[in-house]
Amino acid sequence: MKISRIIGIGCVLAMAWCGPWAAGSDDHDHDHEHDHGHGETEHVDEVRLSAEEIARHGVKTQPVKRQSNGSSFTAPARVALNADALAHVGSPLSGRVVELKAKLGDEVKKGDVVLVLESAELAEAQGELLVRFAEVKVAEMAVAPAKRAYERAKKLFEDHEGIAEAEVYRRQTEWELAEGKLAGALAAQSAAENRLRLLGMDPPAMDRLKKDQAIQWRFDVRSPIDGKVIEREVTLGEWIGADRDALMVVADVSRLWVIAEVPESRLAEVSEGSAAWVEVAGKKEVAGKIGHVAAVLNAQLRTAAVRIELEHSDGLRAGMFVRARIGDGAAEGVLAVPAGAVQVVEGGPAVFVAVDGEENTFAKRGVKLGKQLAEQVEIVQGLKEGEQVVVEGAFILKAEMGKEGVGHEH
Repeated sequence: MKISRIIGIGCVLAMAWCGPWAAGSDDHDHDHEHDHGHGETEHVDEVRLSAEEIARHGVKTQPVKRQSNGSSFTAPARVALNADALAHVGSPLSGRVVELKAKLGDEVKKGDVVLVLESAELAEAQGELLVRFAEVKVAEMAVAPAKRAYERAKKLFEDHEGIAEAEVYRRQTEWELAEGKLAGALAAQSAAENRLRLLGMDPPAMDRLKKDQAIQWRFDVRSPIDGKVIEREVTLGEWIGADRDALMVVADVSRLWVIAEVPESRLAEVSEGSAAWVEVAGKKEVAGKIGHVAAVLNAQLRTAAVRIELEHSDGLRAGMFVRARIGDGAAEGVLAVPAGAVQVVEGGPAVFVAVDGEENTFAKRGVKLGKQLAEQVEIVQGLKEGEQVVVEGAFILKAEMGKEGVGHEH
């Protein structure tokens, strides 16, 4: 802020705080009455400019809004998807897409089928399980007879020595080999089951496969979360591999994050769990709280990313640029205008308000000032929320009022 602007604002605030002057006071005379052809008193303290003059001098208005009166500050921010409510939907196996169950923008629930594949890899894995399952059955059938043969031989040897000891040892070895083969077959079957489990087949489905011996070629790809399909990178008939990162992206867009870039100088005022608000295009603020403060600064911007978690995300979309307000001020604050909107006119602070129904016409309005709020000034008296106030070029209107014959049209 330039030194001259700071001095000017200081003078305005000093006059407002140190004197009894208030908006609309009868103690101040109005030296200029501006006649626009509607009577001598109807348009007192008004200035009319042409459209060319407004453009040339950069006269701009904005509605009077409420600002926090607590120790808060604003920072630029962007709306982002909630990484804790986001899922990349892929396939653990290769195959060809034969059905697309979900389109871009569709709402899906956890467990819903979003696409269907036909996969030779899936059929091969099921065939492997059936082979291993058969091997287990064969191995089990060999164990019981080998065990009985060993037990008979052992009993004969112990009772009457009616069999050679070497024969007992041979039958024992056969039994142990049969049990070893069974253990190996069970391990191979378990490996086949684990592979199918990784491919998405649950134990009941594997039990049905063993019973019915019916191999399924089709594989259902399901959504792991509730949400909306925000990206779809697959088409009907496309061949896909397990190396594809995401065929679809599903996100819960009702729980968005806002990432604010907080200057290094303000980080001492930020802590996890503290209050924050987000404003979009001048609309009502959305309340939230700070969920995380980055431990590392952006080396170029000298800012830290601060994540704001909102109570709701109505009207917000990922990718939007917004303003975040962080601090202890309540969402409903005080009326305030930019400091540059306030001018000292006839010994007191005043602003220029757009006149309803009269294009390019502005009326001087005396105001009573309150606290300085960052680059805003609190308005205690003289304005209503929503009124259009000149926030840039107000000094031009003040100069026009000081001219002789200010009532003429430009």
